[in-house]
Amino acid sequence: MNKKTNIDKLLFIYFITLIIIIIVSGKLLGQGYEKAFTTIFFYILLPISAFLTNLISSLFGRMMKYLFLIMYPVAGILLPIVVFKGVGYDSTSLYYGLIPGIAGFIIGTYLKMRRNIKVNRENKNK
Repeated sequence: MNKKTNIDKLLFIYFITLIIIIIVSGKLLGQGYEKAFTTIFFYILLPISAFLTNLISSLFGRMMKYLFLIMYPVAGILLPIVVFKGVGYDSTSLYYGLIPGIAGFIIGTYLKMRRNIKVNRENKNK
């Protein structure tokens, strides 16, 4: 196994762990904590995780980088439905994982392209 495959696997395990933590903590919370739960997990943790995962995956990963662009928006839609028993869906929940994920993907791809151009120029000058 190479480094790129290991990074993809680690990021996928992180994603699954994050989803399990969100579901378990959502089920354990009682009534009245919905706003705090939503603020912490859906407005803060999910967008930051989507951004960082897509950034790292686009810099160092392989084909999983495209899958992460799909998984976080789907999680943003399905998690409120699972946690709040079907009443948590809002059309804006798609964007909590999509917009930061796309931003991380674009920035990571740009940085990888700059790094590859620099390496190619150094190899060409030798």
